[in-house]
Amino acid sequence: FAVLTTILGTNLALRSFCGDAKPLAALASYSFCVLAPALAPKGAFFAAIDFAGAYPVTLLWGCALPLMALAQRNKSRRQLVLLLSLFFISLAMVISFALQDLGLLSRAARWA
Repeated sequence: FAVLTTILGTNLALRSFCGDAKPLAALASYSFCVLAPALAPKGAFFAAIDFAGAYPVTLLWGCALPLMALAQRNKSRRQLVLLLSLFFISLAMVISFALQDLGLLSRAARWA
């Protein structure tokens, strides 16, 4: 449901933001709003991501989703390997972030 609510929320917000604008104009304005932070300096972009919560986002999208998919039945061996790989890569990222934040892996911030 998380993905569905994100898609629906984005669609409703875009319609509310653009009002009676034509669909192409709405898409262009939405694309600009999404690309503007990505075009900002690297330090600002990564600081914003860290402020938004690198841990919750990685845990939710990288760890929780593969575990939920694994809980469903009838997975092929290939799907099982891919889901487990995604889970362990995401878990390694969370551990790496934690080590960096504690200063055990490096002395500089991740985005520096």
